[in-house]
Amino acid sequence: MLIIGALIVGLTVIVEEMLFMKYKSHSMKLTGLEGVFALTFASIPLITLAFIECDDDSTVTCAKGSFVNTIESLKIVFSTPLILLIYLGQMVAGCGYKTSSIYLIKCSTATNRMTVDASRTALIWIFFLLYPP
Repeated sequence: MLIIGALIVGLTVIVEEMLFMKYKSHSMKLTGLEGVFALTFASIPLITLAFIECDDDSTVTCAKGSFVNTIESLKIVFSTPLILLIYLGQMVAGCGYKTSSIYLIKCSTATNRMTVDASRTALIWIFFLLYPP
């Protein structure tokens, strides 16, 4: 599965590079469009699974009578300031990372983007090895 995942990521980056070279657009616009599409595609299963009923006793995945309790989750996020702050921080960090990676592909190649991505992963591993939680 790891090899298949790496192949899919590599294919995605190569297709992104081909599209960015063919169509000229601003990096922030592309990041925003990707965010809109991701929100749309993530909302469809969340809404669908919220209406599928299940028994509370039958499975571990059942949350108060349905597979996903979207309304309760949103209430928790918006009623707890720390969770909302972490959520917004993740959104800003993800947007910054995606924008910089799109800009990197537009200025150089997909190979450079994958090198930066691997370096980011290695840096996170080294940090948590030196400073465990």
